[in-house]
Amino acid sequence: MNVGGWTATFFKEELQIGEQRALVYLSLYWLGMMLARLALGFVLKRAAPVGVLLGAISVAIVGALLLIVTRSASLAALGVFLVGCGFAPVFPLILGFVGDRYANLSGTAFSVVIVMALVGGMLLPYLTGVVGAVHGLRGSFVIVPAALVALGTLLLVSKERGAGG
Repeated sequence: MNVGGWTATFFKEELQIGEQRALVYLSLYWLGMMLARLALGFVLKRAAPVGVLLGAISVAIVGALLLIVTRSASLAALGVFLVGCGFAPVFPLILGFVGDRYANLSGTAFSVVIVMALVGGMLLPYLTGVVGAVHGLRGSFVIVPAALVALGTLLLVSKERGAGG
């Protein structure tokens, strides 16, 4: 989900924000990601990784929904920041889960995860563009919370299978 790649365009086209200011709003996404990654080590000392990931997914969903429904630049800025915060721990935690579960095959398992991420990184922006051509950028952004719900569901199913096996 290449939110960082099209956020400035979203602010320009959907909220009629000037190009320079739109780039400032884009920086809020990266600021959220950076701050959340810095806080991740502290948070993981006090909370279970699965709970942290589910919380992060929830934060990102709230941010994405804010972007979808608001016409306010301030609320959209908050949404972009929350999406960055929510996305930050996803990849490091997923790699941690895979490394723990497949310790003997970690190199292969990490390669599979990275290939999956790359395929998603190619297909989701393409799908966003196809949907955006029909429904506009705001309409195409529905892909983000939908993908996050799918990720959360996969996490819960995976957690249940891990606990049961």
